[in-house]
Amino acid sequence: MVGSYERYVWQIIAFRAGAFAFDYTDTGFWVIHSIPKLSYTNLSYVYPKTGYTYGQHFLCVTLEKKYLESLITQFAVARPLFQGAYISSSVKSEFPDLAKLLQNQKVLTVTLSRVIEMQTAKSSFQLNHFSKSSDFGKDLYADFVAPKLKKSLDTETWQHDGSIPSACHRQYSVKNIKSIFIGATGTTIQNAQDHAKWAVTVSSKKPTEDIGNWICLGDINRQVINRLFMVIFYDYVVNTFNTSWSKTVTI
Repeated sequence: MVGSYERYVWQIIAFRAGAFAFDYTDTGFWVIHSIPKLSYTNLSYVYPKTGYTYGQHFLCVTLEKKYLESLITQFAVARPLFQGAYISSSVKSEFPDLAKLLQNQKVLTVTLSRVIEMQTAKSSFQLNHFSKSSDFGKDLYADFVAPKLKKSLDTETWQHDGSIPSACHRQYSVKNIKSIFIGATGTTIQNAQDHAKWAVTVSSKKPTEDIGNWICLGDINRQVINRLFMVIFYDYVVNTFNTSWSKTVTI
């Protein structure tokens, strides 16, 4: 029965959007998505009409409970606004900082940005999770993600007001995607049609470079002022995906 589960749930208004839950099996799930006002009410699941207009993304990963303490610190850095939550008294005692965060109380942290490594439950799929505060004062992609991965990035993050231009003159460049063309369907998707927030690493094709790429899925646009969560995972499938489409980037 769902009602018997000991679970911890968060739902974030507008951007920085997602939900997570854990139960007695010591496993749980975490969803990061790009849809504003999804399930704005706590009473039922609601998909907003505005979510049909533009492209969106969902990422759901299963995690072991051992990562929960690290995730709490990630939440403390980004300080999302929790819309609704349930946490039992026993869990409050075990994770007091989580209880504070779910009540939208500040939890002190010594850093403005942080990255953790995780593996999904059972399949052990490798993930990196990035979190930044609004006080970080830098671009997460150009100043945090690209240097950490040691790879250049092409980003698609709903480039509208307050967005950042491409950063070309760096050791690892970060370029904004203007449009993508999907050869299999003959479809062109403009940046203004895609509300999802994602990035892919760009191979330099050096002989010593691995053949895989990283996919980055986040919950905020490429802006300095915003707090942000981003999950990045490594997958050889990206190379196959990249051969079926082409990107027009803004220089």
